[in-house]
Amino acid sequence: MQDLPIEINAGKLLEWLISRHHCKRDWSDRLADVRAKISAALQDMPQHDGLVKLLDGSYLDYWGCKGVIDVLRETEKDSKNFLGQYGSRRMKDWQEIVKSYEKDNLFLAEAAHRLARNVNFEVPYNKKLAAKALQMQDEADRREADSIKAAASLRAEYATQCKALGVPGNHLKQELIQLSSQLPELLSKAALLAADTLPAQKHYEQTAAVMLDAEIKVQTPLLAKLAQKGDLTVYEWKNGQPPVKIEQEEIKFEIKEEDTVDEIDFGDEVDFGDGEIDFGIEVADSGVENGVIEEIKTPEEPAASTEDGVARGKDALSVLDFPDTRNQVLDELTELEAFLQARLTQGEGVVGLTQIEGLSESTLTKMIGSVAAMKDAITEKKTQHLHNIKHSIRYADQLAEQLSQKLSLEARMQARATLAAEQRSEAVAEAARLGPATQTLIQQTRRLQSQVEGELSKKYSGRPVMLTGGAGVLTA
Repeated sequence: MQDLPIEINAGKLLEWLISRHHCKRDWSDRLADVRAKISAALQDMPQHDGLVKLLDGSYLDYWGCKGVIDVLRETEKDSKNFLGQYGSRRMKDWQEIVKSYEKDNLFLAEAAHRLARNVNFEVPYNKKLAAKALQMQDEADRREADSIKAAASLRAEYATQCKALGVPGNHLKQELIQLSSQLPELLSKAALLAADTLPAQKHYEQTAAVMLDAEIKVQTPLLAKLAQKGDLTVYEWKNGQPPVKIEQEEIKFEIKEEDTVDEIDFGDEVDFGDGEIDFGIEVADSGVENGVIEEIKTPEEPAASTEDGVARGKDALSVLDFPDTRNQVLDELTELEAFLQARLTQGEGVVGLTQIEGLSESTLTKMIGSVAAMKDAITEKKTQHLHNIKHSIRYADQLAEQLSQKLSLEARMQARATLAAEQRSEAVAEAARLGPATQTLIQQTRRLQSQVEGELSKKYSGRPVMLTGGAGVLTA
């Protein structure tokens, strides 16, 4: 019977000690007084390596206080009298603390409480923090990678859109305004496509004459004039003769100081290709009336005059540049395209059209393609952007702002990547701290359990005491 171990659940050890009258129920109140004495005694301690080790970040319990007394026996030996008693105030304070701990086994109550707390809360909590730190590392790695990728994508989008517009992207507004000088060339190229629509125009005129039983009459006058003259001025269109002189009023753009954007390397010469870039700004067919810009302001037109032969104001603009005539061209193209589509659907043998030479499906399809090509050239986004930039300061501002937002977002993504890297470093440091701290706590808990088992064994005449469910279940 003497060799049979006494098994006690570590989580119920304190309750067991009180029920067996080893400890009293008011132990926590008396422990507070002891801890206050320990705090006061620590204010006056000698310099000794043993004390530094005892007090280095560990909880100073009953066994620690006994260790302090062992050190003081060496440092305070000069105060020992012939009766073997110490006259040192330090020694007396610590001896009193140990006696207070031993009264009613207060030290066992405290040890049982700490043991249960370490097993059930402190060690699991440290492990949870360590796992969270590892999770934060993974999340920070992912956020950093995503942010770097997003920043690179935004920079690439900015470079692509600037390249599509043909600007370096260093001083956007100024570059966009300068770019509008390319508009006449683009409009001239679009006007050249009018010649390809002449067969379609002729077929439309013949069909209209037959259906109306009238003489052949030009149905798309402005389009026909473009095919003949190219992108002529509004003056020439209105007066039937070219102006002697063209006086265009230049819109004065206010160029403010802009932050210089890091130079973008576009590589080889810009090739706009056939693709379209969505710049995020709605472009209307005429006047940009719906959405981004309320009004495109063209130079004020003086009173029309043909006496001096000088084209001024809107008369100095080309037909495809001035919104009214540009809209007329688009209306004529749309009308012509609709007619051809109807003819393609009807096919041959339509009543009333027997006098017109039949056209094959492939010929009609080719005509439709020529009309659509010119229409696309006029309404192509880059052309419309340049048209709006030329005629509106506000549009140039908005387009520059839209493009610059890419760089602002890129900077935010870079800052986010930097923050994620910092958070990862913090998580790595936290995990590195928690690992050894948890291991130390487990070792302290195991030592505490062993000390408690030893003290209880003394109270039962050396009979083995085994605490179950305690430090033995802890793993690092």
